[in-house]
Amino acid sequence: MCLCWKVCTPTLPTMEFTLSSFTGRLVLNPSDFILHLEHKDSARMYEHTFFDRDFLEVSQMGGLEFVGRLLTTAIQKPNADLDFKVAKETPAILTLVLTYSNPILLKPISLTMELPAARRATGSADVGELGRKLRETVGTVARLEETVKQINPSVQATLEKLMARLSDLEERTGDFVVLPGCEYAIPASLTSLKLVADGTCLLDNAYYSAMAPNKKIPYVNGHNGLPPNPFAWNNSELDKGSYGIVGNSLSLKNIKHFKHLTHLAIAGIPIILHIESLGKLKNLTHLTIISGHTIQWTYNSIQHILISEKTVPCTDISWVKNLPKLQTLILKGCKNLVDITVLKDMPQLKELDIRDTGVRNTDFLTNPSLKITK
Repeated sequence: MCLCWKVCTPTLPTMEFTLSSFTGRLVLNPSDFILHLEHKDSARMYEHTFFDRDFLEVSQMGGLEFVGRLLTTAIQKPNADLDFKVAKETPAILTLVLTYSNPILLKPISLTMELPAARRATGSADVGELGRKLRETVGTVARLEETVKQINPSVQATLEKLMARLSDLEERTGDFVVLPGCEYAIPASLTSLKLVADGTCLLDNAYYSAMAPNKKIPYVNGHNGLPPNPFAWNNSELDKGSYGIVGNSLSLKNIKHFKHLTHLAIAGIPIILHIESLGKLKNLTHLTIISGHTIQWTYNSIQHILISEKTVPCTDISWVKNLPKLQTLILKGCKNLVDITVLKDMPQLKELDIRDTGVRNTDFLTNPSLKITK
């Protein structure tokens, strides 16, 4: 390989390529180049824009243009003089190494390039590209499904596993989980999570608003002309940690992907689908489900305040028996909940809050270490 670039393969503006377990795209611009890689299985994405300043060590050989042409050649025509590989992959950084050796060089040139993971802000963006690929694959599978059934039962079994895997990827893209109804894709590594309807008063006289994502706006009783809030909840350890801002409807079908979740609070969401999926959170120790209260006022006058109740649809909690580590269960304000006999077989339970529910009989709960608030 020579260093006289006039006789080398012409540079392409955009190139698609495969590298190890990644599909990649290289975009060459006059003053920079962009490297984008996506893992074939996890759909985790990495991307970075490189400039001349990133390659000062080879500035005498052409800097950015020199590296760009090395990459182009390594992708189009791999050879013994060029080695382009993935050196290290973490959830945050993908490290690539480009090595160029030539008899006229005293020693090989080794260039390290680090690409940070692409963090998406919303659930819809998080699964956008993956969704397109899934639809194409599902469409092809649907056309072949009947033929596959007739050809070989083992092929059909493989097909079913593939469809299950595709469904899993759609629910959990990379390190994030998408809960239909939640505005944001949520990190799967969370141990504490709150799902709270917009404008809901929760725990500490604060209310949550989609106008200020991931922030709480204080509501102080009797302060600045605000009327006393009769629905304020007591402070709780569950009010610490991360939470998701949601609307009036939420599906918990994908909640199973939070493998490390120990604390979960749900408040003020009138429509909850697949609530029984909470029974798959095997590490859950604290669960709070409460009917929240919305606070509304006009923009022109803070005196016009309306406080209204949002009832959480929680009538059947038989799924609680599948939570072997559950110690604290708060079901405050779930007015339609009447039967909690499932709790008699949970000796590990230490705290139960059933204020403002339809539960009238707790005599069957004989565990002396269980604290009941009603």
